Amino acid sequence: MKRIASAVTAGVLAMLFTGLDAQATLPYVSGAVGLGYLTDSAVEVDGDHIADLSYDSGFLVTAAVGLDAGVYRLEAEAGYQTNDLNKYTEVGGPDEATADGSLEIFTVLANGYLDFGMPDSTLKPYVTAGAGIATIGLESTSDFGGVVDVDETVFAYQLGAGLGFELSPGVMMDIRYRYFAAADPEFKVDGDKWDVDVDSHNLMLGMRVGF
Repeated sequence: MKRIASAVTAGVLAMLFTGLDAQATLPYVSGAVGLGYLTDSAVEVDGDHIADLSYDSGFLVTAAVGLDAGVYRLEAEAGYQTNDLNKYTEVGGPDEATADGSLEIFTVLANGYLDFGMPDSTLKPYVTAGAGIATIGLESTSDFGGVVDVDETVFAYQLGAGLGFELSPGVMMDIRYRYFAAADPEFKVDGDKWDVDVDSHNLMLGMRVGF
C-alpha cells in the first residue's frame, strides 16, 4: 500500500511541476495546526513482528512558502508532530507495558495541489500530494527498553484533501485531511534493531496569504 501511494504521490508532483511551468505564478505563505492520530506501529526485529506500540492523539504544526498558478500550487513545507506513547504490547505474549515517552516527527516536504471550484466562488476544494524527508525520533523511559533516545531520517510522503474559504482577496482559510507515512525508521534499542512503521491521519486548520 505504501509503495502504491508513493508512486501516486510522485506522479501528481510531476504533473504539477509541468503545469506550473506553463502559467504565471504568485507567491504565498501558509501555516497550519492540527491533531495527529498515529496508527499503532508494528515493531519488527530481523523481520519478526515482536510487538506493537500505540500512541495518544498528538499535535502538529506546519509552515510553508509556495507559488500559486490558479489551478496548480507548489510549495516547500516544514512540519513538526509529536504523539505521546500509550503502551507497548508483545506479540504472542502476555507482557504489556505502559510506555512513557513520545514519538516526534520533523518533516521537510515538497507539496503539490490541484484547486477546484468556480472562479468567483469563495469555496475552493483541493487535493494534495507531497514527498520529502522525515526525521523520526523515539524517546522513552519505559520498561520495555530502559532509557531510549533514538532517531533516524527517512523518506516520507503525504496525500490529502481540503476545503478553502476565501476571507478576502489573497487570504484563504482551510480545513484539511492528510494521510502521512514514512519509510520504516530503524532504531537501536537494547542491542536490537527495531524497524518501526509510521503513518498518521491528520486533521488540520490552515491559513494562506498571497502576495
